[in-house]
Amino acid sequence: MNKLLITLSVMLTIAIMAFTQDINQSQIPSVILNNFKQQFPKVYDVEWEKKGDVYDVEFENEKAKEYEVTFDSTGKVLKLKAKISAKELNGAIKSTLRKEFSDCIISEVEMVEENGVKIYEIELKSIFQEWDVVLNEEGQILKRKED
Repeated sequence: MNKLLITLSVMLTIAIMAFTQDINQSQIPSVILNNFKQQFPKVYDVEWEKKGDVYDVEFENEKAKEYEVTFDSTGKVLKLKAKISAKELNGAIKSTLRKEFSDCIISEVEMVEENGVKIYEIELKSIFQEWDVVLNEEGQILKRKED
C-alpha cells in the first residue's frame, strides 16, 4: 500500500511539473511580451511560467512591490495579484478590520484583480490567533478562516 502511495505521489508530481514549466522571456509570444512591457515598464527579477494556454509572470517593480500576472495567449491580462501595504487599503476595508478584528495586526495584504473585480486577501495576527480574511472593495467580508 505504501509503495502504491509513493508511486502515485511521484507520478502526480511529474504530471504537475510537465503542465507548468519555467520558460525564458525569448519564448514568450510578442503580443504578450509587448503588453507586459507596456503595462509594467520598470520591473526586475522577472520570471515566466507557462501553464497550459496561459502565461504567468512574477516580478517586482521599482517600489519593491511583488506582482503576479496571468496573460492569455492574446496578451490580455486575466488576473493580477499584487502585494500591497496595509496603508493602501481603503477606508471601508480598514473600518471592517477595526470592527471585526480589533485585537489583530495586519501581517500581509494581497490585492487580486480578476474580471474587473478587486478583492483583498489579508493575513491577520493576534497573540492568540491568526486569520486569513478576504474582503471586497466595499469592506464586506467574503471569507474568513482561522489558522
